[in-house]
Amino acid sequence: MNKTLLMGLLITSISLAVSSLFSIVNLPGGKPLSPPTLQYPLGTYINGSNMINQNALALLNTILVALSVGALEVFIGLPYGIVVGALRGKPKHALVRIPDALTIIPRGPLALSLALFFGVPKGFVLATPIIFSILIISFTGWGSLARQIGEIVTPSQYSFPQFSETFIEKFRVSLYKIRKTTTISFLNGMVDGASVYTLMGVLGVGDPRFPTLTTILVTGRLDGILYAWWIFLIPSIFRAIFLIGLYLMVSGAQRND
Repeated sequence: MNKTLLMGLLITSISLAVSSLFSIVNLPGGKPLSPPTLQYPLGTYINGSNMINQNALALLNTILVALSVGALEVFIGLPYGIVVGALRGKPKHALVRIPDALTIIPRGPLALSLALFFGVPKGFVLATPIIFSILIISFTGWGSLARQIGEIVTPSQYSFPQFSETFIEKFRVSLYKIRKTTTISFLNGMVDGASVYTLMGVLGVGDPRFPTLTTILVTGRLDGILYAWWIFLIPSIFRAIFLIGLYLMVSGAQRND
């Protein structure tokens, strides 16, 4: 395991551990929108809850969104890519156009357009149930994995008349490529989940009942609290640290042979 991958794993593991701990341990609250002090190191939220707890729960939920998107993109893209790769002729060319189209279309506008069908306008926010947000992000992101797997799995690589050593070696190489590509795609899917959901939230799409680092940032749309910098800056820092950990894991997985 290389140092980059190890560093990424360490950052994401610490993020998960800390967020899980302070999601369970409820620290005392105070006056709503109190700035950071010795008593409240990260300040208080609009309801007076301790921002340590608020950020921890938001980070944990953000990690859950990222994991769900990564898993769903693999769940859809891997079998689809295997089927496409095994086919030949017109059926193959027809099926491969679907992931190609999803890869070409800009991700953000497509996700926001789909969110309009499931969201309910509430003031400045388009309230979209978290499950639909996860499905939307996953649906717009599985095409890249399917395309890569389809290029790895192709009948022309193998010679089936006899169970030769050449066939076994090619099969092993293909399995290794599939495993590595799937792992990298899963990590990229987690990055997509956190990044695209953040983009949707900044533009006013999200689930108010499922607090994430995004919904905390959306709170900034409320009038009169633009001065509360700790509500915007601190969640942004936590999100950046989490994404850095994921990017390091992706980079390390790509180099790990």
